[in-house]
Amino acid sequence: MDMLFTSDQDEQLIGRHEWGASFSKMMGQQNELPDDRLNSRFTYEEFRKAKIQGRYDALSWADAVQLLHEYPDIYIITDTEEIEPERIRQMFSTIVKEADEVDPSVLDRVVPQIYNQPMLAEVKAEYDFPQIIYTLYVSKDTDAEVVKFVRENHISAVTMSNTRADRKLISALSDLGVPSYIHTIDQMSDVLKFKAMGAYGFYSNRLSEGELRKPVWKILLGL
Repeated sequence: MDMLFTSDQDEQLIGRHEWGASFSKMMGQQNELPDDRLNSRFTYEEFRKAKIQGRYDALSWADAVQLLHEYPDIYIITDTEEIEPERIRQMFSTIVKEADEVDPSVLDRVVPQIYNQPMLAEVKAEYDFPQIIYTLYVSKDTDAEVVKFVRENHISAVTMSNTRADRKLISALSDLGVPSYIHTIDQMSDVLKFKAMGAYGFYSNRLSEGELRKPVWKILLGL
């Protein structure tokens, strides 16, 4: 779940990847708000009004908490679209506070993605989340630094881009019992390539779990 704050004075934490007219139009919201608001940071009221593709309700974090409470098989991986330490702390403080108001146990099914090493302490200061993913797309760590950090801090999984991924790093993480996820993979030929390196899973726009479970010979034959 991508997360941002609305523009209200009492900022509301909502599910959204970015602000901007191009993104608003991609979400099909151009008929829901005036043109001059499509390129702005929404208020919470505007966020609620601007349905996706004119029909789907976007989720606030409070909505997500209710879903976690009602459906015990749901896990949510966070993608907090802020990088400043004070904003990170504000986001996770809100995540914890709103969950505590409904069902504190749901926090054990929230999996924070951290983008650098210092962020781990910032997140843990708000709640001792049992699972943490280290995502490398903005990290400047070397492979050796990644492995050392993961080993010393019991990181649950590492996510890396298809350009960052290599057999040596994936193998070193696997030796620690830490799975590697690769993003963004939309071709089965790439799935096979990274599986051969030892990758455990994939972030994809369109590949289904069923497709990933196909035998290799079926994939090669296009079946």
